[in-house]
Amino acid sequence: MRGNPSAALWCPCLKELAQSRKLKESIEEALSEFSKRGDKTKDGKERNVNRVDPESVVVKSPQGTHSGYSMQTVVDDKMGLSWAPM
Repeated sequence: MRGNPSAALWCPCLKELAQSRKLKESIEEALSEFSKRGDKTKDGKERNVNRVDPESVVVKSPQGTHSGYSMQTVVDDKMGLSWAPM
């Protein structure tokens, strides 16, 4: 960049373009999740999509709400097995 002053002007633009593309991709993934799961929850509330992990769900806890997973486990005392269907 030392020999070409215009290159110094292009670097911030290239970073901004890369960030814009990443944001666009993230938004497209969220819209895809809305089209798969619908824009309303079972009880008619507006659906939220976690853009970092779209498969997670909003979980309420004493500390507030956060992303989590709904999971059931089965334990067999006789054989000592634990199984979690996904």
